[in-house]
Amino acid sequence: MKTFISLTSGLCLLAVVSCAKKSETDATKVAMDSNKVMVDTLRKTGAPDFSSEAKFAVKTADYGMFEVQLSQLALKNASSKSVKDFAKNMVKEHTNANNQLMAMASTKSITLPTALGERNQKVYDDMTKKSGADFDKAYIDEMVSDHKDAVSDFEGMAKDSKDADVKAWAGKMLPTLIHHMDMAKAIKDKM
Repeated sequence: MKTFISLTSGLCLLAVVSCAKKSETDATKVAMDSNKVMVDTLRKTGAPDFSSEAKFAVKTADYGMFEVQLSQLALKNASSKSVKDFAKNMVKEHTNANNQLMAMASTKSITLPTALGERNQKVYDDMTKKSGADFDKAYIDEMVSDHKDAVSDFEGMAKDSKDADVKAWAGKMLPTLIHHMDMAKAIKDKM
C-alpha cells in the first residue's frame, strides 16, 4: 500500500512538474502570465483594467510572428507565383505591423511573446514538411483562417478597447487585414 501511495504521489508530482515545464516553454503563456501580474498590480492602484488589451496584444504578436515565419517558409516551399507574391507581401506588411505593436506594447509595459506559441509552432513545424501544391493549399487555408480570426479580434478592439492607442491602432490595421483576407480567399478560389 505504501508503495502504491508513493508511486501515485510521485506520478502526481511528475505531472505537475511536466505541466509547469510545458507552460514555461509556451512563450504566449509566459507573456500572458507576466501581463496578468502587471494588470492585477495596476488594478490595485486604481488604474483602469486593460487585461483584454494585453491579451489582444499577446495573441496579435504570436500570430504576427507566425504570419512572417510561415510566409518566409512559403517563399521557399510554395510552387505558385501568386502564393509566393502573397507571402512576400505578408512578410513585409506583418513585419511592419509587428514593429508597430512592439513599440506600442513597450509604452504600455505589455509583455509580448518572444517566440511562437505552441499551437503556431506545431502548425509551422507541420508546414516545413510540405512543398509544392500541397504547401500552397495548406498555407493559403491557414492564411484565410488566421485572417478571419484577426479581423474579428481587430474589429472588437477597434470598437470596444478602453485604451485610445490600442483602439486607434486596431482601427488603422483593420483595412489591411481585411485586404489580406480577401487576397488569400481570392487565391484559394483559384486553386
